[in-house]
Amino acid sequence: MTERIRGIGRVFGVAVIAAGALLLAACNAIPQSGPVNVGLSDLTKGDQLVSYSPPGPAKGASQKDVVIGFVNAAASSQDDYRVAREFLTPEYSSQWDPSTGAFVYEGARPYRSEDGDIGVLSLPGSATVDERGVLTPARPGATSDVRFELTKVDGQWRISSAPAGVILERGVFRSVWAPHDVAFLSPDDRLITETRWFLNGPGMATQVVKALLDGPAEEMRGAMRTAFPEGTGLVANSVTVLDGTAKIDLTGQAASADHSTRQLVFRQLAASLQSVQG
Repeated sequence: MTERIRGIGRVFGVAVIAAGALLLAACNAIPQSGPVNVGLSDLTKGDQLVSYSPPGPAKGASQKDVVIGFVNAAASSQDDYRVAREFLTPEYSSQWDPSTGAFVYEGARPYRSEDGDIGVLSLPGSATVDERGVLTPARPGATSDVRFELTKVDGQWRISSAPAGVILERGVFRSVWAPHDVAFLSPDDRLITETRWFLNGPGMATQVVKALLDGPAEEMRGAMRTAFPEGTGLVANSVTVLDGTAKIDLTGQAASADHSTRQLVFRQLAASLQSVQG
């Protein structure tokens, strides 16, 4: 599990990172010949994200309808999963944590009831994504039983307990999450990337930087390392992006890092953020 960063030291500003300018490093991959194609007439539509507007719970909905409705609504992260939380009891709504990852399934999702107030979905697993964005494919043919506890609130069925994270059909997952290469270092300080999956949206830069701060996945730590000093965190727990420039304020030991370490940190950040929209 991810260890929470606690150290708070002097702020080390990584200054600014211009995402657009960083793309110049990949200019050798740009084709220099080929046919002329018609482009977008409205350039504001070039990188729009897919968004869903799922319905909330209907009055008198059955237990099955509430469980299925909740799973479907979790495809929309708007307003901190506002619609999905409408399917939960008021108490559990504030406890459910969708940020812990995703269970990705593919195929039918048969439902059954157990012990009166428990609903179970049998999901053919495709993959899981943990809280750090590491995707692990499921075993072929594997099926997982996912349990939901239900109770009545003002005469309406609501979920009082559900798995942490979100449950997404494979096609929906690929529409609302995206892979990004996060840059770490080889033992001899060459950049080496690890693919992570993140929720598409305005917080993408923050997710990428947090992945860098967490370091390589456990199974990769023999081949990868990070230049970020231990204890480094984000000052405001987020990355501010303005006019194509990301401002990243770090805490902890980064304040006293030497010049060579800061250069390596900058290289990791630059390589990791170059593909982030905006």
